[in-house]
Amino acid sequence: MSMPAIVLVVAVLAALTARRSLGGGLLGRLRALLPAWRFFDAIEPTPRLCVRVIRPGDSPGRWIDVMPKPKGGFFLASDRNLVLAMYALVERLVSSDEDAPDAPGIAVTYAQITELARERARLELGDSGLFQWCITDHQGARLERARSEFLPI
Repeated sequence: MSMPAIVLVVAVLAALTARRSLGGGLLGRLRALLPAWRFFDAIEPTPRLCVRVIRPGDSPGRWIDVMPKPKGGFFLASDRNLVLAMYALVERLVSSDEDAPDAPGIAVTYAQITELARERARLELGDSGLFQWCITDHQGARLERARSEFLPI
């Protein structure tokens, strides 16, 4: 059966089936304009990016969670979009296939997270010393495969 024939059969079946009334003239029209924004059943907690710094002659400092909380409005929220992009970047590294650490794009993701952590380490802790980043789950447990070496700030 060809594609146009399949489309024709589906169109005829759709035309013959009974239609359900939305009810309420104006309300029914408004419901057609507003989509149902329930894409997921529940939102799971996201992994967190933590940074620590070691200054010359010191031991490593404590881990600091550097992921900001999304704030802002719904429209024209460029800051919120940036924060959500940071979360997506961390989730991408965590969800990458363990069997393919050299998969295309993983090195780029690793480098982007390193730069994000470096920027956050400068903001939180200054310009001197070395920093290290790790990704923790939502309960604070470190995910060992998502951890850097000590790197210069």
